[in-house]
Amino acid sequence: MTEPATYHLLSKEIQRIPLEFDLGALHIDIINFEYVPPGPTWVVPNHKHSSYEFHFLSKGKGYITLEDRTFTAVQGQCYLTGPYAYHSQKTDEQDPMDECSLQCQIRLNPKAPKHELEEARRILQLLNRPCAGSHADVNGGIRIFFDILREIQEKRIGYLMSIKQRMMELFIAAVRNLHGDAPSAPIELPLNHSDHAIVRNCILFLEDNYQDPITLEEAAASIYFSPRHLGRVFKAITGQTVVEYLTEIRLNRAKQLLESSDDSLEQIAQECGIANGSYLSTLFKKYYGISPNQHRKTGITSRSR
Repeated sequence: MTEPATYHLLSKEIQRIPLEFDLGALHIDIINFEYVPPGPTWVVPNHKHSSYEFHFLSKGKGYITLEDRTFTAVQGQCYLTGPYAYHSQKTDEQDPMDECSLQCQIRLNPKAPKHELEEARRILQLLNRPCAGSHADVNGGIRIFFDILREIQEKRIGYLMSIKQRMMELFIAAVRNLHGDAPSAPIELPLNHSDHAIVRNCILFLEDNYQDPITLEEAAASIYFSPRHLGRVFKAITGQTVVEYLTEIRLNRAKQLLESSDDSLEQIAQECGIANGSYLSTLFKKYYGISPNQHRKTGITSRSR
């Protein structure tokens, strides 16, 4: 088992690594990562800083004064000391505490996508509200903290990458501890693809399912999109409505079958997702100016030459 003094030295080694990363619209710069072993005279006098500092207790008990209130923190709990808030810490002499601390500067990237900005602002609002005392570390921040220490101790291949990744996990765990178990209000999800990719995915759906009855609503649901927006984007890019494009797919398939088979119009209509042979004939004349039978004769003549 690693001794507390060794953990302290390992945390000092991690402080030598430049660690900063982007989480959504938040840029996070780690300025201190430290393990302080338990001791009966462990005291931090009243002070403040411009950064955010997350504190975790893996052992013992301590007393924290934050601005004008004092609260107790015990093993398995955490708390936050925010920017410019005066605070002090003192261990319980009979049950000395240790401390795992993560101190960071946080900046907002105003050029980030809308959904990332919304989530980042919610997190900053949470971090900037007055401290309500200590919270249970239900999201495993303490475990992640010691995982980071083990990474620097073992130095297996990829350990620097792993430390950075674990720092991100530690930050999220700390934020979630402060927020509690209540689910967040939903954030409007971003579009995962460009408009052209959305149209491409819709076309793939139409080509794969043209034999079945398909509505605009069903096509939109297949790509998790709103019918209204899909209709607008589809028309802008293809020059056709979804229904017009689907009809064209069906008629193209009907032309192939007219040229390559002796199936009746009723059979071809069924194969192509068209109501019946009569409607197929009406559509065919409207789009191509000739009847299906005329096309069949033309196609046969063309193939025989």
